[in-house]
Amino acid sequence: TELTFMRRGCERFPVVVSPFLVKNSDGVTMIYSATVRDIAGQKQAEAALRDSEELFRSLATTAPVGIYLADAQGECIYANAQWCDMSGMHPDDALGGGWINSVHPEDRPYVIEHWNAFMKSEVDWGLEYRFQTPDKKIVWVYALATAQRNQAGEIVRYIGVNLDITARRQAEMEQRATEERYRRIVQTAQEGIWTIDASARTDYVNPKMADMLGYTVAEMLGRPLDDFMDEEGRALSANNVERRRQGIAEQHEIKFRHKDGSDFWASVVTNPITHAQGDYVGALAMVTDITASRQAQIQREQLERKMQEKQKIESLGVLAGGIAHDFNNILTVILGNVELLRSHVTQVGPPAVERLDEISKTGWHARDLVQQILSFSRRQPIVLRQMALGPVIEGSLRLLRAGLPQRLSLNFDCAADLPLVRADATQIGQVVVNLVTNAMQAIHCGPGKIDLILDSLIPDTEFLQVHPGLRIMFEKYQGRIVRLTVKDNGPGMDVAVRNRVFEPFFTTKPVGQGTGLGLSVVHGIVQGHGGAIDVESQPGLGAEFAIYLPAVSEQLSLRS
Repeated sequence: TELTFMRRGCERFPVVVSPFLVKNSDGVTMIYSATVRDIAGQKQAEAALRDSEELFRSLATTAPVGIYLADAQGECIYANAQWCDMSGMHPDDALGGGWINSVHPEDRPYVIEHWNAFMKSEVDWGLEYRFQTPDKKIVWVYALATAQRNQAGEIVRYIGVNLDITARRQAEMEQRATEERYRRIVQTAQEGIWTIDASARTDYVNPKMADMLGYTVAEMLGRPLDDFMDEEGRALSANNVERRRQGIAEQHEIKFRHKDGSDFWASVVTNPITHAQGDYVGALAMVTDITASRQAQIQREQLERKMQEKQKIESLGVLAGGIAHDFNNILTVILGNVELLRSHVTQVGPPAVERLDEISKTGWHARDLVQQILSFSRRQPIVLRQMALGPVIEGSLRLLRAGLPQRLSLNFDCAADLPLVRADATQIGQVVVNLVTNAMQAIHCGPGKIDLILDSLIPDTEFLQVHPGLRIMFEKYQGRIVRLTVKDNGPGMDVAVRNRVFEPFFTTKPVGQGTGLGLSVVHGIVQGHGGAIDVESQPGLGAEFAIYLPAVSEQLSLRS
């Protein structure tokens, strides 16, 4: 029986009284006796346990996480309402091993394997998996569990907590889906995408960008921007990178170097990449291939220059032709009077005869100059006949070899079975003489060689890309073209001289040593034959003039 006693000082305390009787042999009660046990400590422990259980129950009931308890064998003995809400399971159904049925079927073997391993280890449990509720709703949870032990170190139960991480997992999946979507867009984009780090090294290119430059993506990663440019591009790139560091975004055109060594022109839209604090960490570029349009622009500019040269030559030709015609009449009178004076040679002394010879020699030289001017102006009639160019060129070279310095070699290579052309033999001879003479003067005092090559070709697309200035002539005729090439190993020409080489009266020779008409006359004769002329030269690498004339058999295919 529980009673309450009072100590001195009126302090009450609980006791348990156990009475018993002492009887004699006759069964008569002789003594009344009782034991009294102080249970104040027991009562306090029971109260503390009740408080602890109430506190746990309160926490488990109000906590925003799922809480469950399992016995030493891992069987569920308690699950709070939040755990049941997550799993969609009634508390009674979760008891024992029933809780595993709330786990998604695909995750169930994985969870069982890890739960069994957890009970055999000394390490707390942490695992992400899915619940599947009866209505097929999916709930992602992160489960934490730890073992509780008694004073002897024996496991008496397991306590676990489930955190609902469905929102986080959905956000992660959406982020991955977004990243994958943008990755596909970038990977399949028809524009080049290129990013560099703060030191201008490549840290990303998409496949299109790598393909534009002839590389693989792996070959470009980590390499500096300068590796993909020539000297001109590097200077421009350095300036652009500095502008990105200053936070400037802009669009510009820049020349890259393709893996095969060719030029690659691109329109580039660049933007700086910065940290949230504003620190520069690199740049992003959107790259568009404009090589074809650049080449077309260069071709247009070349054609425009040729048209301007043609118009200039034609204008000067009209003027020169008129002057030459009148000057030729004057020369005719002078030379006629010289011949009349020769009839009186017996009446004058030798000095006068020498003067007449000098006048006659100079007059005929002037007439030759007039003939060149007339050829240049197209006032000189051209008589075109079917002929093979080889013999005509050989005849001109025989005359040239007679006065050829020993320091020069003059070689002629003529291909077999060349088609005929319609040409004026005299004027073709003048073309050969002028080109060879020009080469001899270019070589000047140094030893050298001049090579003439006569062959034929059928222009194709690749040839026209290399020689866009000849497109007009080649588009006019169909079929084979006869080509005469004259090349020397002289000092060559820079771009400025090469662009003006066919201008009348343009010369690089000192005053008094050249008229500047030789190559202009060649240009006029070639055009008079319906042909075209091209020149290639670089300083220190000599010069190469190529004349193209339509073959006779092909002239019947002249386009209207």
